[in-house]
Amino acid sequence: MSQNDQYRYVSAARAKSKKKSRVKVGRLIFAIFFVLALLALAIFGTWKILSKKFTQSYIRQDQAGQLLADVVESTPDEYKGDYVSILVAGIANDVNDPDYDPAESGGKGMTDIIMYVSYDVKNGKVNILQIPRDTYVGSLTSTGKINAVYGQGQYKDNPITNLAEVINTQLKLPVDYYGTVDVAAFTEIIDLLGGIDMYVPYDIYDDVGNTVTQGSHHIDGATARWILRQRHCYAQADIQRMETQQYFYAACFRLFKSCSVRDLTKVLLPIVSYRVNTNMDFDTMCSLAVSFLKLDSSDIYLDKARGGSTMVNGQSVFVLNPVRVAAQLNERFRPYGDPVDSSQLGLATGIAVPVEIEDSGKYLVNIMVE
Repeated sequence: MSQNDQYRYVSAARAKSKKKSRVKVGRLIFAIFFVLALLALAIFGTWKILSKKFTQSYIRQDQAGQLLADVVESTPDEYKGDYVSILVAGIANDVNDPDYDPAESGGKGMTDIIMYVSYDVKNGKVNILQIPRDTYVGSLTSTGKINAVYGQGQYKDNPITNLAEVINTQLKLPVDYYGTVDVAAFTEIIDLLGGIDMYVPYDIYDDVGNTVTQGSHHIDGATARWILRQRHCYAQADIQRMETQQYFYAACFRLFKSCSVRDLTKVLLPIVSYRVNTNMDFDTMCSLAVSFLKLDSSDIYLDKARGGSTMVNGQSVFVLNPVRVAAQLNERFRPYGDPVDSSQLGLATGIAVPVEIEDSGKYLVNIMVE
């Protein structure tokens, strides 16, 4: 065999060996990816089963009911995924609560804490609109106030639809999800987490001698609930109470960010399943919670609906200013889509208000440093 023939023979053998090695490596890589794919499918399948079981077993709608799709408008399909809107309501249904009136509530409770949460998921921004409990909604309720819509509306089995429909028709805002919570839940959650550190912006007191002075306090659940409910000690009643509630939300955010996985799974989830009504499934709840944990306090903005207090039909009500509210909503609560003119809102008009509240929105970071 000549030297050239010998060289060609060795080169062919080496090429054949390399080809076999590449085949073996390719098969090994394929096998690894195949096993990983099977494992991923198994994990995904198990998660979906557990998620469905948790959703069916623990997530409740027994008191608030459902958001009826043929009544309540949600975010348009082209914006879903980028934007989420959540209607949050604190339900007062304690017969010992001075603000609770069984006749006005229709036996369902009063929504004395109402917030509209606009979550711009794409840009990582949250805007929260606080809606006064005395907001005037016309003849929809016996008092004209929004806090009675939940119980007095026509959808008796789905009272949350009554409230969401008003948000749709009067403010022209979509509602994708809702969460209602018994105010007693605050007591349980805070006590189970060992109390909460909160700055109180005003001296708060009641007629029987309970007092919390302005300043920083470590408070238990009962005190937190009392602080959230008090409004008759303020010159501006519900407006100042909403300001105080902003400091409570700031304290909750700080506490939530400090929670361990055990706190979230062993403490908060059981309370959520027992006290909260929502139309979110487990997947949605987890996804929003994880993304919310990534937010900074500078990404969250709290604001109160624009308007002022006056008397209508013998009731002290809060009348929204259509022009100011339209500008407010267009600026922060319509991250996608076209702005809505004040003439398109369904608010009550022609009611004179002596003094309106000033523009006083704040980023959560600015509340937390006080």
